[in-house]
Amino acid sequence: MTTFLDRAKMHLTTPNVLALAGAVVIVVSSIVVHASIVAPNTAALDDARAEYESVVAEVERAEAAERAEQEALEQAERDAAAEAERLEREAEAEERAEEERRQQEEAAAQLAASTWKYANDSGFSYDLRFTLERPTRGATARSHPLASDFTAENVCSVSESDLVIPGSLTAVATTEGYDTPISVNFTLNSGGLEYSGTGIPPTRYDDRVRVAQMFSDGGKCSTLSSTNAWGYAQPPAIGVSWQEPLSTGTSVRHAFFIIIQNYYLPAHPDGDPALLDYIAINPLFGGSNTDAAMMYRDVDGANLGIYSNRRMTMNGEITPPR
Repeated sequence: MTTFLDRAKMHLTTPNVLALAGAVVIVVSSIVVHASIVAPNTAALDDARAEYESVVAEVERAEAAERAEQEALEQAERDAAAEAERLEREAEAEERAEEERRQQEEAAAQLAASTWKYANDSGFSYDLRFTLERPTRGATARSHPLASDFTAENVCSVSESDLVIPGSLTAVATTEGYDTPISVNFTLNSGGLEYSGTGIPPTRYDDRVRVAQMFSDGGKCSTLSSTNAWGYAQPPAIGVSWQEPLSTGTSVRHAFFIIIQNYYLPAHPDGDPALLDYIAINPLFGGSNTDAAMMYRDVDGANLGIYSNRRMTMNGEITPPR
């Protein structure tokens, strides 16, 4: 009787063992072959992974650099805007300072200023302001503050013994709702005062006063006497008018020089201040002298309807004071 053990022994000696051995060889060979194939694929995958990670890192670096560049650009724009704002503030501050300096210089140079109110029967009105600057001796006469190319000697003859006073008038339209035609007249006279100095007494025909004006078409030199009483063969007025009416609140200005001849003499090397108290700007009527409705007069009072009741002396005094 063949037992299980016997059958097992027999089995080990049968061709089955060879088949089993062959199967083992085949399996082992398959494992070796598979291992030889998988190993190279793993290396390529590692290389691809490393290359991918390198590309990702490069992209991240590029994106970070782009963000940094964008942030730097935005910061530069903010800095530029802040710098522009700072420069604008500095320019505005400098402009204000320059305007203040100019006003201070004008105030220092100004001798006097005063305003007259003018109106006519048609309802038109303007404010008229006269300004006198501090005088200079003829030989050192400067350009006019309102026009650097305008000097007294460009228009009138000026000598070493003359006194030169820069002056100006400003008219501001005040008619509500209408444009205002502007026409101004003034004269220089004594206003009936008595001369109290010790120099050369003023006379009706001495022709010692000149007024130099500058217009768009050239200069004009007018001659007046020291007294310049109305109607004594002297120019009755120094005038200026503007062709275009002014809208409410706008203004025009006109520059002139007043020249007093022989103000400095050997007997009076420091001049004759009493003469400056005697000669004065006297505003006259403005506008048309042929159309009463368009004739402007000083609303505070005019002598004979022609002369303003207030005058400004060459020393800057307003008589009578308001």
